Amino acid sequence: LFDNALQRYTKAGYLAETKESYLHDRRVLSVLSENKRKVSGHVLGISSTGKISYIEPSETIEIANDLLVLLHEERLEINKILKELTSFFRPHHDLLSQVQKQLVKLDLVRAKAGLALDMDAVLPEISKQQEIYILGARHPLLLLKNKEKKQPTKAHSIGLSQEQRFLVVSGPNAGGKSICLKTVGLIQIMFQSGLLVPVKEYSRLSFFDQILSDIGDNQSIENELSTYSYRLKQMKDFMALSNEKTLVLIDEFGTGSDPDLGGALAEVFFRDLYHKNSFGVITTHYMNIKNLASELPEAENACMLFDKNTLSPLYELEIGQPGSSFTFEVAEKMGISVKLIQQARQLVKRDKLKFDEGIASLQKEKAVFEDLRKDYKEKLKDANSKIEENAFKETYFNTKFEQLQDLQQRVEKEAAFGKKMHQWLELAKGSEKDFSLAIKRYKDFITVELAKIKEAAKKPVPKLQKTVSWKTNYNKYKEAAKEKENAKPLAVGVKVKILGSSETGIVKELKKKTAQVQFGNMSSQVKIEHLQVV
Repeated sequence: LFDNALQRYTKAGYLAETKESYLHDRRVLSVLSENKRKVSGHVLGISSTGKISYIEPSETIEIANDLLVLLHEERLEINKILKELTSFFRPHHDLLSQVQKQLVKLDLVRAKAGLALDMDAVLPEISKQQEIYILGARHPLLLLKNKEKKQPTKAHSIGLSQEQRFLVVSGPNAGGKSICLKTVGLIQIMFQSGLLVPVKEYSRLSFFDQILSDIGDNQSIENELSTYSYRLKQMKDFMALSNEKTLVLIDEFGTGSDPDLGGALAEVFFRDLYHKNSFGVITTHYMNIKNLASELPEAENACMLFDKNTLSPLYELEIGQPGSSFTFEVAEKMGISVKLIQQARQLVKRDKLKFDEGIASLQKEKAVFEDLRKDYKEKLKDANSKIEENAFKETYFNTKFEQLQDLQQRVEKEAAFGKKMHQWLELAKGSEKDFSLAIKRYKDFITVELAKIKEAAKKPVPKLQKTVSWKTNYNKYKEAAKEKENAKPLAVGVKVKILGSSETGIVKELKKKTAQVQFGNMSSQVKIEHLQVV
């Protein structure tokens, strides 16, 4: 019925562009006000401009009224059902409340576990003293985003301790300073919230009573605060709240005002936070803050590395030295005219520019030094391996030489014995008297030699090794050393085998010198020295 009325009045040209609408839960026609007397029905409203009147056509008024009655009855029925359900479950309120709490806990644990699996997160060691020691830390959100794109995420290793409480990070814009700062903050907050964090094993974290952060531009039109005004307010709060159990995170420390005046005030703030024994990571471009970090014993500089050849950031954190802002290099990469950059260079104070270039050159030299150091370590490792190999050769050939000397002595002794036997045989060919003399000399010789053999039996005689190359023995030695290095310690439940045997068993009990080993259905006592961990 409504559609028929809609088509009829549309053909007549009485309706506005919207044609229809809903008002007070009723379907109405959008009629141009000059045509409202030409449409049969009830006017339920007029637009704010007065140009459109909302009219319910007379054909649908009765049906709409019936619908309202039915909707009202439906609501009454729903309320009745809900009351009956409530009365039924009211005696079980306490049980349902406990079940709901348990479900919430299980859902929370499942969510934490799912997030940890997505981030390859671990539980770091919980330190009793105030410290942050994170290895291979990755920004959680950046890690998840890069994982979707199948891209690697740069990792940072950062340490804060009682001896090194403040880290001042400098370097070029778009070089990763803020990401590094946010990584520390997010990982610390996740850890204190009971979440596993994307770091490597052996990382250590402790709990801070408060984490104070000033990251990003927080100017407020509503509260009439400029960027610098907001930062001053933040610094005032930080200095009032900070103590030895506070972690302070500040991005672009001291910016927003005159560089000289703002830098001086930032230095004062830094000293105050430092002397309150708080912990902190701050990023800055101010040279006086970098110098102060070098002077204070419990503060340290760090920088984000920059490839001066390709004019691109490396997103790698280097602890121990301040970084250059690479202002002109970044501007050149962004397409700024070389002529304009040269003009800017001339305007900069010569000492400042020289110092900044010196830092950049130092970073480049350090990168070269790191390459040389890696090459030296590899060559040193190779040299040590050669020394070990030569030492094994010397021991091997000395042993061989001693064995050959022993063999030569035995051969010479047997040759002398054969010579005497030959003499006695020649003597025995003579008279009967000579024969008896030969027999007597033989018996005396045998008696003496047997006594020598019995005496020598008390001392171990080295066995002659099989004729194999020293290289074969050396390789066996290296394999045995590697196997011993990687072998698990002998303990209850470990799989073992008896030396010289291929049958394996499980250690059931350990004593001082023996172990109870289960071989299939048979249990046996074996000396520990005869066992090898599989």
